[in-house]
Amino acid sequence: MNENRNIEKDRHDPPVEKIENRTCKPEILPPGKHGESRRLWEEVFPEDCREFLDVYYEKKGRRNQITVFRDGQGSICSMIHWNPVELSFYGHRITADYLVAVATREDMRRKGLMAAL
Repeated sequence: MNENRNIEKDRHDPPVEKIENRTCKPEILPPGKHGESRRLWEEVFPEDCREFLDVYYEKKGRRNQITVFRDGQGSICSMIHWNPVELSFYGHRITADYLVAVATREDMRRKGLMAAL
């Protein structure tokens, strides 16, 4: 029970450090560069097997949009994958984004990156 309270408390705490006066802006990876986000995916989601990621990046990843932040060395440190899905809504076909791989590298968390993405 205390563990749940801590999780709930953390969820509402303000960020420890904001990245003020960002000189970098969110970047949309061109399709040919989508694979650059795989390293962060593997780091943040180690439960996803190599075979799954091979298929994801080969098939689904071709159609999605990946928005990222890079750190000072140029490595991707925060990302969101926006995967388009077709839905039927009251007889109309619409395309909506299904968000996956919403992730920030551990050392860059609580700095406002995800809010900016």
